[in-house]
Amino acid sequence: ANNGIAYVPGEGMYVEDRPEIKDGRVVVNKENARFAEFGYKTKSQTPLKLARNPAIRAMAGEEGAEKLAEIADTYKKDPYFWSFTSVDQPVTRVAALLDSGCFDGGLDVIGNYIGSGDGGFALGVL
Repeated sequence: ANNGIAYVPGEGMYVEDRPEIKDGRVVVNKENARFAEFGYKTKSQTPLKLARNPAIRAMAGEEGAEKLAEIADTYKKDPYFWSFTSVDQPVTRVAALLDSGCFDGGLDVIGNYIGSGDGGFALGVL
């Protein structure tokens, strides 16, 4: 969960590890980022489908996606991937993982988490 994610209209998501922070905001450099074109699956999916999801691979790399699927497979419910499927204007977020107690009893992979006042974890911070 050390990824900055830039969603770009008509393109997809750009993911950069340990992005620069300017004025308290994440700045993703597209030249240093991995990319996933919009059209990837969101919401509930099997751990195997999660591991093969282009957006998850962009966020975690191939090996990281496989490891994430192994962890997700230990939960009784399928993992849930929260992400924008399109945007009308550029949006930047950070990646996060939430455990089974937060939403629906499975591992939640967050690509567009802002927070709802209920709290959440991103980059190890509540």
